[in-house]
Amino acid sequence: MFEAMRGLTPSLRHSVRIAGLYALLSGGWIALSDRLVARLSDDPAVLTILQTAKGWAFVLATAVLMGVLIRRALHRELTAAEALRESRTLYQATVEQAAVGIAHLDLDGRWCMVNQRFCDIVGWPRDELLARKFSNITHPDDRTADCESIRRMLAGESNNALMEKRYLRPDGHPIWIMLSAQLVRHHLTNEPQFFIAVIQDINDRKMADQRLQAALEEKEVLLGEVHHRVRNNLQLVISLLALEATKVTDPGVHQAFDDALARIHAIGLIHQQLYERGDFARMDFADYVHKLCMALRSALAPASIRFVFELAPTQCKAEPAMPMAMVVVELVMNAIKHAFPDGRAGTVTIRLSAPGGLGGITLEVEDDGLGAPEPMHEGTGLTIARMLTHQLDGTLTREPSPRGTKMRLAVGCRTPCAPL
Repeated sequence: MFEAMRGLTPSLRHSVRIAGLYALLSGGWIALSDRLVARLSDDPAVLTILQTAKGWAFVLATAVLMGVLIRRALHRELTAAEALRESRTLYQATVEQAAVGIAHLDLDGRWCMVNQRFCDIVGWPRDELLARKFSNITHPDDRTADCESIRRMLAGESNNALMEKRYLRPDGHPIWIMLSAQLVRHHLTNEPQFFIAVIQDINDRKMADQRLQAALEEKEVLLGEVHHRVRNNLQLVISLLALEATKVTDPGVHQAFDDALARIHAIGLIHQQLYERGDFARMDFADYVHKLCMALRSALAPASIRFVFELAPTQCKAEPAMPMAMVVVELVMNAIKHAFPDGRAGTVTIRLSAPGGLGGITLEVEDDGLGAPEPMHEGTGLTIARMLTHQLDGTLTREPSPRGTKMRLAVGCRTPCAPL
């Protein structure tokens, strides 16, 4: 019985209480009054008068009691109705003054209620919206995602949905909005009742994002074109120098031409790799070192010199890659030119590592040739290498080697290089 009353409205519960109280008072009054009358007199005429008086007293008491109860019930109902009206007024004012668009939709997707902000965002009059479904003003490319969100909420897989989508204005132009939707269910049966939708105007932000993305893409294209043109110009310079070198008969001058060509090729190879990868901020330095050394071997080294690579995958920003590449060129050229005189066979080992992963790199060039004399003579190549090392805030040292010469370039954490 008590469980059944919990499902009733407050008014019905109050009516049931009044009926129960009335039945209880009626039974008690009849039983007590009959006993009292029987004790007062045995005369039929007197009993008739007493019974009549008893009835009128019961009617009067009942009327007074019912009047009090009904008055309290009416007062309670009036108070509840006033509170409900105030609540509805406050709700309507809150919804209409909200800075976001608010709408209710039935389970078929038809608009049941929209506030003025919602109308302002989508550009549709209120009466026209209420005559349509949400799918009528949704961009065709966004309808599939909308239907999937509704299916998930109705199936109980989720309680709400949050998405960026487009509505179509009356003139057909799309507008981007942020939609937050929630399914409202009955508090007793848990059956779906309607949807609440809240939207925010994000059209300006989306347009700004699109313009920014277009600008970034244009910048990438321009940077790619710049690297492409620089690489082509350097190739032209290399070709012109190579042509001039064919006219030189002095071995020393010819060697200077070869050294210059190697340095220019190192610079051009950086621009080529940046252009091919499409990432103009970073480059795969291990891959670059491998390609550069193979190009130097092809151009300067005899077939008797073998190259061995021990390169850890390392990426590097484009800015410090240039001086580091030039140091590699000088060290490898020195090994080719001085470690293996008179066609002597040998091996040049190039090692690249990022010790500790702290942002620094270590590059070693080691040969098994004759070895550098003590003290080590520094020619133009090593002088250039030390100047570039100072620019990188690194160190260039000669390391002990059981055979030949080993040079080590160590660049600290301030140079933006790290293992891949």
